[in-house]
Order: sequence, then C-alpha cells, then structure tokens
Amino acid sequence: MTADYVCNVRKKQLDKHDYDNAIEDPIAEDIAVVMCDGAPCSQYMSIIAEDRNEEDGKKSYPGLMSFFGGFHTLMKCANCNGEMFANILSTFVASWRNSTKKVEWFTLPSDPKQREAETPQHTAAHYAAAALPLKEKFGSWPSAVEVNNHMMERAEKYPICALVLLFLRSEVILKMLRASEKIGKRGCVELFFYCLKLDVPIFAVTHKTDYMRLVCFSSGISARTPSRQGDL
Repeated sequence: MTADYVCNVRKKQLDKHDYDNAIEDPIAEDIAVVMCDGAPCSQYMSIIAEDRNEEDGKKSYPGLMSFFGGFHTLMKCANCNGEMFANILSTFVASWRNSTKKVEWFTLPSDPKQREAETPQHTAAHYAAAALPLKEKFGSWPSAVEVNNHMMERAEKYPICALVLLFLRSEVILKMLRASEKIGKRGCVELFFYCLKLDVPIFAVTHKTDYMRLVCFSSGISARTPSRQGDL
C-alpha cells in the first residue's frame, strides 16, 4: 500500500507541474525514494525485486528505491550481539549491574548509545586479564600483538576463551559501524556495508532474516546459496 502511495505521489507531482522547459528533468522522473526501518525496508526490497522481473510496460513500481538507516541497523547489531553472547554477558555484566533488567539494558539496548559508556571498560578488562599473566611470566607488559597472539592460542585450547574472543571481535564491528556514521561530512558508506557483511553470520545465528536479506540485496550477496569463503 505504501509503495503504491509513494509512486502515486510522484506521478501526481509530475502531472501537476510542467517540466518541459526546465533546465534538467526532475529526479522524480527516474526514482522514488523510501527511507524506513529494517523490516519495512526488507519488504520493500522484495516488492522491488519481484517488480524488476516484469516487462517495462507492466512494472508497478518503476524507479522505486528503499534504504534502511544506520540507527536501527546499529541497534539491531547490538541486540544480536547481546543475544549471541548472552551466556557470558549475563555473568560479566552482572558484576556491575545487579539485576536482570539492568543487565538487559546493556545486552539488549533500545538505543545503541546505551552501551557506549560501559563498553570501553568492559573490553579493556578482558584484554587486561589476558595481559596480566604475560606480565607475570616475562616481567614486563606485553605488546598488543603479544596479547592478541596469547588470546588466539588460548581460544584454540579452551571454548570459553574462544567465545570471549569472538565477542570482542563482534564489539569491534559495532565500533566500526558506529564510526562509519562519523567519518567525514556524510559518513562512510563503504565501511557501513563492510561491517554489515561481517555481521551476516551473527544475523544468521540469531535468525534476523530481515537484516540478512537487506545486506544481501544491498551488497549483491546471494541470499539463497552459500557464499564462497572470503565473500564475507
């Protein structure tokens, strides 16, 4: 219904005004743009994909384009992160948040900014826990590379260490996604979609099919066949 409305408004606008003498044709002759949240955007993209298979004279939504925004995308990624790592987060976050609701405020945020104040300390604590044994062993603070190598070695031996390391990597994706909106005057679209590609496995594990389809539609990844290794 809303897709019909958008295209009808565009048609009425073009019919109402005489653009024959304009210096250049209005952009509305070529596209109609819709900005929306993830789930509606996924539905729009399905409609658009089906409409593209029709012959030119039979297309119902020619030029219709749909885009999803960064706020809800970042919030969805943070929630997926909280769902996937709920077991360890319920233990770690509970060390400074003393109720289930307070823990969920961090793990399942309604605003992605909710986690920003506490995430740096939480992340630093995990890296410090990995660095301290190395300091005790060698007598000096290790480098970032040495800490990373140590964490990788531990992750290969112990599943709980692998889970924590995977969580820390997913936190980096969230930070990069947030940074993509702040780079330059208009943000960095390339970094935004690169981060979403990295998040596809998390979307899959947490059954966020709408956002999987959005990333696939927007990035040209096949939503029906497995991607080759290295595509994500």
